[in-house]
Amino acid sequence: MANSHESRDVVDIGLSRSIALLTSQLLSSLGARGAARLAEAAFSDQPIVLYDVNGEPLFHDYALVSAGATVGTIRTAANRKLGSPVISIQHTPPRWNPAAALRLARESLHAIEPNGVIESSQLVVYAHPKVGIRLNYGISGENATRTQIFDASSGNPVSNSNDPDHQFSHYSFLDSLETGDIRARRDRYEDAEKKIRELKSSHPALFEGTLSKTQLAITLPQLNFLGTKSGTVLLSPYCPDSPIGLTHYAQILDYFCVDASAQMLMEHYGWNYTQNQIAVAMGTSVANGGTTGAGLTTGFASLTHNSLPLTFDDGATRAQQFQDAINEVSANRPLFTQVPHHYRVCVGFFEDTIQLLWLTLGLNQMLYIYDPWPWNPDLCQGGAIYWESWATSPVMWFGIVHHA
Repeated sequence: MANSHESRDVVDIGLSRSIALLTSQLLSSLGARGAARLAEAAFSDQPIVLYDVNGEPLFHDYALVSAGATVGTIRTAANRKLGSPVISIQHTPPRWNPAAALRLARESLHAIEPNGVIESSQLVVYAHPKVGIRLNYGISGENATRTQIFDASSGNPVSNSNDPDHQFSHYSFLDSLETGDIRARRDRYEDAEKKIRELKSSHPALFEGTLSKTQLAITLPQLNFLGTKSGTVLLSPYCPDSPIGLTHYAQILDYFCVDASAQMLMEHYGWNYTQNQIAVAMGTSVANGGTTGAGLTTGFASLTHNSLPLTFDDGATRAQQFQDAINEVSANRPLFTQVPHHYRVCVGFFEDTIQLLWLTLGLNQMLYIYDPWPWNPDLCQGGAIYWESWATSPVMWFGIVHHA
């Protein structure tokens, strides 16, 4: 667990609740796809607390509820080292829940260790944004405590592989942050925290109940969209009034995130394959922990008859990477995004260069993500769609697809 030195980085629920409530009030004015519908949902003020693999609190997930069902989630930072108050805004139902995740993990554990006695459990983000249950357990006749992480949606045990290409393993998001960057992130969060507290003092109505869009405009008349630009990938060929141009699919196996992402990307260009067909072409396997980098590039080329070259951004700077996303989406081209031990598809962007409140919350630059996790054998029932703050996004590189 977090030691006393690290405890200053832990964000209390009272503060994160204020941040999430403020964000929910602002959804109708954000101008991002799906946000307006969430603005009509009720805010749940008790979050699900998610921990980093290293034991420190990481995220607070606040549900947005409509007609008795969760229709979205505002994920806030539970740790100041993240640097940004808001992590993501999801506008699809969660495909997992803590009670079911614990039940699946127990069943999976007892299939592996029939004599295992569970001592404690904890919800962990084992490979951001993937969530699991960590079970600490003992074996009858042994004094030592063992531990194992199980995926929250499938219940399957997560690997301990250190291979960066392994798509069903775990790592500590907080421990992956560069030491020299943590101080700047902490300072950035504390500055945002100060501004939010000042706003709560000067505009308490923003943190009480639900404001209509008209009331919000009266309370914060300075909100405007003069510096806002956004875009989403549309149907091909490009038409201004087209709906978004990709079907969102879930990965049908725990290690099929590459195959599901490739399925979404290739469908945009008229190549229709099942995930199993893609897996064969890319050499996806349990032994590989999913798909290797070489398997991805060669398989993508063979499936598209070399008509869609796949290249990767150089990752020179974060600013350049975000500009790459803007350029590709604006040209109606979706992108692969690789984060540690996981792949997703970027289908949109949002940027506001003027509104300081978006910057304070970490919403001034966002990616629109089609995530194939959570796993589901019905590829149309799983996965998640969300706006992800670029300030805390774990994107390592973008895979860029162009017509040859």
